Amino acid sequence: MDPQPTPTGASEGTLARPIGIRAIEGRPTKGLLALGGLALLVDGAAWLYVALRLPSLAAVLPIHYSAAGQVDRIGFRDQLFILPVIGLLTLIANVVLSALLRRDRQLPYVLMGVALLVQLLIVGAVVQLIH
Repeated sequence: MDPQPTPTGASEGTLARPIGIRAIEGRPTKGLLALGGLALLVDGAAWLYVALRLPSLAAVLPIHYSAAGQVDRIGFRDQLFILPVIGLLTLIANVVLSALLRRDRQLPYVLMGVALLVQLLIVGAVVQLIH
């Protein structure tokens, strides 16, 4: 069996990576950790805000409005926790996807940035519903 020639730039026994593609190996970068930590902090603030305001709210309150600004759904005050749950599930899903797709250089940053954006939107929605 003839030995296979090694690609340019690769030494014996190693696999060559295509030029321009750099795999992110090992631990996540500081930027990814900062985005994830900030998203987790914002989600924690949503949980805390709902928990602190819950006792002072009426037992039944509007939890959804139509595009015209009319109340189209009424629910119990405990249902306000649905929004922080959605935020937490989104964050978990994006962290898992970032870990699975860590070979891509930019996609983990996009996923964590989207997770942070979702958390901020959820905090805005919680504040609007409670006021």
